[in-house]
Amino acid sequence: MDLIDALERFNRKERFHLLRHVLGYEGWSFRLSDEFREELGRNIGERVPPGALVMMDYHLDWISMAVWLSGQHALPTKQTPALNEGRVAGNQEDIDLLVAFKSSGTMHIVLIEAKGDTPWNNSQLESKAVRLREIFGDTIPDGAEVRPHFVLMAPKESAAINAGTWPSWMQVAVDRQMSLPWPMRMKPTRCDSEGKANSSGCFVRIDGPEGW
Repeated sequence: MDLIDALERFNRKERFHLLRHVLGYEGWSFRLSDEFREELGRNIGERVPPGALVMMDYHLDWISMAVWLSGQHALPTKQTPALNEGRVAGNQEDIDLLVAFKSSGTMHIVLIEAKGDTPWNNSQLESKAVRLREIFGDTIPDGAEVRPHFVLMAPKESAAINAGTWPSWMQVAVDRQMSLPWPMRMKPTRCDSEGKANSSGCFVRIDGPEGW
């Protein structure tokens, strides 16, 4: 099975299909803006075509099985199941945005993680790094049929990301962090009577443009 086809068929994310329906998308993929395609292409060193496959909140288990099926393995069924061998973890771990396309015979999978006004969680990133190493390996050889790329996006570049144990192909993302425009929005926060943040406080405050 072709990798793009497999990635598309595994996409069972409700939010994606809800947005696709209410926004009137006829295809099975979102479409990147020309500006973002160029920015992303500069980041990963590859031209991203207009028709690239774009999906959100994509499970790592789906990526794992799509890559496996693209290796010309038979589709496992209830009657003919395949040995798991670590391919399916059975959890909800996902990637914020997946972009996939083929260029010069190589299939590129771009995995984008984004953060807004909260800091990066190193334990979560480490967990994803472990899983992505299981799927793609630690290094990607020249001429590989499938080449993954990892991208970090946030309003501000972070120096607190610990990527020392990540696969080498993921580590480059730390030095190539992309900017994510983030408009200030109001945020409700539980607090004490003096307005100090407290997760069990009996009071509430509003942080943001109208509540500083």
